[in-house]
Amino acid sequence: MSGTRGTAAVVTVGSELTTGLRLDTNTQEICAALTLHGYMVIETVSVADDTERLSLAIERLTSANDLVIVTGGLGPTHDDITREATSRALGLGLAEDPAIRAQLETIAARHADPEAALQVFVQAQVLHGARVISPTTGTAPGQVIETDTCVLALLPGPPHEMRPMLADVLGTATGPQAHVIRCAGISESDAQVTALRVLAAHPGIDLTVLASPWLVDVVLPPAGADESALLQAGDEVADALGEWCFARDASTTLAGATVSALRERSLTVAGAESCTGGMIAAAFTDVAGA
Repeated sequence: MSGTRGTAAVVTVGSELTTGLRLDTNTQEICAALTLHGYMVIETVSVADDTERLSLAIERLTSANDLVIVTGGLGPTHDDITREATSRALGLGLAEDPAIRAQLETIAARHADPEAALQVFVQAQVLHGARVISPTTGTAPGQVIETDTCVLALLPGPPHEMRPMLADVLGTATGPQAHVIRCAGISESDAQVTALRVLAAHPGIDLTVLASPWLVDVVLPPAGADESALLQAGDEVADALGEWCFARDASTTLAGATVSALRERSLTVAGAESCTGGMIAAAFTDVAGA
């Protein structure tokens, strides 16, 4: 675990996730952010709207990790059970925060049904000792609880509400970023073997290979290595991959690299599409300045 800030786990809450009614995009985004900030994510889990099951998950994960991020279940409806589950898991009381309640008065007034209006104030329930993160969008505040061994962050489920709160919890990334070498026309296995041969001379640097149709991303995660060692290994892997490598960063697309190569050579490209229905032309024109 050298070079990391500790271990982390991610919990996404909602029966809509466990039944397939909604796609869980938060886990991918949060894990990427945690990795960028030097954490080693060792477990991710989605839990249905079940107070007892969520309580057990939170209890288990907070006892085994330095940081646990929970998203979802902080709204005002009957299935928003994250606050209660956390209260059970950590043995902490819940109390209404007067300042949050005052902020929610306007929201409650918009509801025609008195019972629905009353439910809004459930979001003002704060765990004992928690630091509250005020929402920049939405109505549900986040909460951060520090135990003797773990930091637990409760964040809203909607991504646009979650993101600014996650940034609040993690702060500014200072460690090395993953080194991504993008390849085309080479098989996943060939890319892996080539990279592993190079990395044999770089102990402590891990390898992940991510394949999609026609493309392979060779990824050197930042955990366990300083930035200079990571960059050196990445350059050597890219050199070994040779002509198969079209970019040494995650943001460059194959179309973008092709447009750059054409521009450098003062060349143009033309195409006649049938089955692809204009998708090739669209890929090129998506590149700024093409």
